[in-house]
Amino acid sequence: MKLLFRLLARLPLAANHALGAFLGRLVYLASPRYRWRLIDNLKASGIAPDSAEVARIAKANAAEIGKEATETAWALFRPQEIVELVRDRVGWEAVERLRADGKPILFVTPHLGAFDVAGRYLVARLSILALYRPHKIFWIDQLLREGRPAETWERFGGW
Repeated sequence: MKLLFRLLARLPLAANHALGAFLGRLVYLASPRYRWRLIDNLKASGIAPDSAEVARIAKANAAEIGKEATETAWALFRPQEIVELVRDRVGWEAVERLRADGKPILFVTPHLGAFDVAGRYLVARLSILALYRPHKIFWIDQLLREGRPAETWERFGGW
């Protein structure tokens, strides 16, 4: 898996996303359990007015989940480039105000993907302490630890 993630990280981001979207759609088509759970959750959310819209959103969601999975390789193994790609920082002025006032800030991020993008961005701009609970799946935990090198952990007080 490490080799696969390193290969995914070598792809241009657009190619990485295209592959991820394809894989996400493939899992959606190949896994009835995943498809059923996704559709059931969307129906329960009330976000879509009818079954056709639920199906459209489910397919789009599967593609985005696939992109997130392959994009994690970029976040882990091309950290500086991922930081440079961040375009929108909604609410960053509040972070700056709190820092100017010397107040502590608690950032809460989703676990995979966005955590690594947000974490890399924050580490590049702030001295932070990040909490990490080992992943339940051993190989994923090892992959995350490799992509978040120990010197980063020590330099910034955690990860």
